[in-house]
Amino acid sequence: MAILSDETKDSFEWLFQSLLNAIGELMPYLLYTDSDLAMVMTVNSSWPKT
Repeated sequence: MAILSDETKDSFEWLFQSLLNAIGELMPYLLYTDSDLAMVMTVNSSWPKT
């Protein structure tokens, strides 16, 4: 769970990079979202196999 000040691509990139730093290079197999466009774009570029 994370609290972000906004839902921009930059914020999601920071969030996903922070998560990878915390868990290592393990990529998530599944991610539930609310279909936010910025998050979807970031997932596609940051975690292409998710």
